[in-house]
Amino acid sequence: MFDHLFDQTGAGSIQGMHEAWTIVSAVAASTERVEIGTPVLCTSFRSPGPTAKMAVSADEVSAGRVIPGLGAGWHDPEYDAFGFPKDHRVARFEESLRSSPRCSEASA
Repeated sequence: MFDHLFDQTGAGSIQGMHEAWTIVSAVAASTERVEIGTPVLCTSFRSPGPTAKMAVSADEVSAGRVIPGLGAGWHDPEYDAFGFPKDHRVARFEESLRSSPRCSEASA
């Protein structure tokens, strides 16, 4: 599931997008074998603690099948539309990685 706040078409129209962790959890509850995750979840859109909690919850629902893809974010129109700061994206991304359960396990 892509983690964008909206999609802007080539013609310029803007369409809303579903929230990524909600869809990941719904798919997890409806399937038994497929791995589920986000190609790149923008860590700038959420605080690290709730992001980690959402990942753990979805992973629990899926019995360990969630693979979180995390990234620093890049689509400036989303930052501008919702008032997210565009500075220090890499530092915020690093903080989110340290808070991610799987990343923490891998580095331990």
